[in-house]
Amino acid sequence: MSEPTSDEAPGTPELCPPKTRADLELGRLLEALAARCQSEAGAERARELPFLATRLEVEASLREIDEAHRLEERGEGVPRPSVPSIDDAVDRARIGAQLSATELCAVLEITQAAHRLRRFFKAHEGDAPELALACRTSADLDPLSDELDRSFDSDGSLSDSASPRLGELRSERRASRERIVRRLEELIAKHRDLMSDHYWTERDGRWVLPVRADAHERFPGIVHGASAGGGTIFVEPRVIVSMGNRHKVLDAGVRAEEEAVLGQLTAMVGALAAELGEAVAALAHADVRGAEARLVRDLELV
Repeated sequence: MSEPTSDEAPGTPELCPPKTRADLELGRLLEALAARCQSEAGAERARELPFLATRLEVEASLREIDEAHRLEERGEGVPRPSVPSIDDAVDRARIGAQLSATELCAVLEITQAAHRLRRFFKAHEGDAPELALACRTSADLDPLSDELDRSFDSDGSLSDSASPRLGELRSERRASRERIVRRLEELIAKHRDLMSDHYWTERDGRWVLPVRADAHERFPGIVHGASAGGGTIFVEPRVIVSMGNRHKVLDAGVRAEEEAVLGQLTAMVGALAAELGEAVAALAHADVRGAEARLVRDLELV
């Protein structure tokens, strides 16, 4: 007798004792099923499939598998994207902890996958009514999906369009940088005889030029360091100081607005935590049913 699981009443025997599981090679079968899943959540679910307790549960499960198999045979298999895990991110958003851009992009993948799954079953509800019901997701996630999609570029960084203020600040910062670079290049051209090389760089967030150590006293500015050999002094030109200060203010403004946008998006995720949890479960369920359909085909099961 083992400890009762969450599906068993205290004092009742296991539905499938360890020896029975071993005799059936159930672990091997579930591993074969997990290998055919596309997502880690689906594979986890496959490895932990419970031994069904009633005839009704078995029949319902077989009907869903049969629906998935028929769709697979017609070349219209259930969508099963390889989506990331968002459980921790959603739990943190639920309690108000701010999510990173990477975590929010993972949520976006889930909402988009949920939308595709819902659209698929809307088109195939007549062919797979029970599977459509088991894999339903909430349309309430669509506004969140649209907002996240608008807020991030393809590389996962916040888009200029994430908020009007962010777009303005980034535009000002770009213009500021262009002015500084243009002025630095003018100074390089004007003082070539004092330079140890003809480039500009940044040191500790300040814009500097590489000035010869024996000539830096003839070049007005603030020293921000020296080369390893000591032959070059990195000097922030005096005429650049105020421009650099302004640029740092803009940079801080951009970072503050980015944090504000991430906070707003996190709040939206937290408000839809339950719906996101249901979507994750639906996607994992669809993945397992699709994997079972593949197993049916691969092993020619009936």
